[in-house]
Amino acid sequence: MSKYILQYLFNSEITGEQRKMWQDEAAKIKIVDYTPLGVVTEIPPELAEIDDSDPLCELRGLHIWERPASRYKQRFTDAIKRQEDDKFNPDDIAQILSEQQGKDVDFFMEKIREGFAKSWLKFYFQDGSPADYITLSDGYPMPYEYYLGLDQEYSTREDINVWLERWGAKYRFLDGHKQPTEKKGIQQQRLILEELEKLGHNPQKLPKKDKGNSWIKSEVRKTLDNKYPFEARTAFNSAWKELLALKRIKEANK
Repeated sequence: MSKYILQYLFNSEITGEQRKMWQDEAAKIKIVDYTPLGVVTEIPPELAEIDDSDPLCELRGLHIWERPASRYKQRFTDAIKRQEDDKFNPDDIAQILSEQQGKDVDFFMEKIREGFAKSWLKFYFQDGSPADYITLSDGYPMPYEYYLGLDQEYSTREDINVWLERWGAKYRFLDGHKQPTEKKGIQQQRLILEELEKLGHNPQKLPKKDKGNSWIKSEVRKTLDNKYPFEARTAFNSAWKELLALKRIKEANK
């Protein structure tokens, strides 16, 4: 479907016949909602299998936005890196606490806003400076609590637990709870990286592909394929694609 059709699909000036035709076309599109939630450790396998350049469409209200699959994969890559660096945005915190405690996400989001307003919960900008106020284009400062919820600001596990203690919560953020066992996708990625190293290769500097000859990927697949946890036909390719997307493996000079 062309971007032209996407752009004008809901334009009120188009005729009923045009609208019907375009809506029929839109019905054929796979509408996606690839939003990282909670603790993020991998790109969803069904997303990892899609080529980076393939267009996906996202429904927002009455509008459909077309973007390459790489854009959605990047959301997960960014979330994985951020959380590995002990940085959690408001949505992360609310979702994780909701999953831990079995309460509504909105309950924790309100508590987060309240905690920030009382200076119990600290947030930081990407450069590490405290997030207190923003300055609007006309120079008027607005309290940060009015727009809390954007994903560029973060808090740390230590700060979140200080806030929970001051609030009087009887639990801690990601502490004192059974951590999930290693997910199959993560296990697959780890085994691929370990096998590359056993074969004497640096995952960050894999030899270039040589036309007509088998590549290192084939060697690794020969060892791991059709064995646990690679029983599924597409398991190896999915794990390899995800490692590429996460930039944990790459060819030399790329």
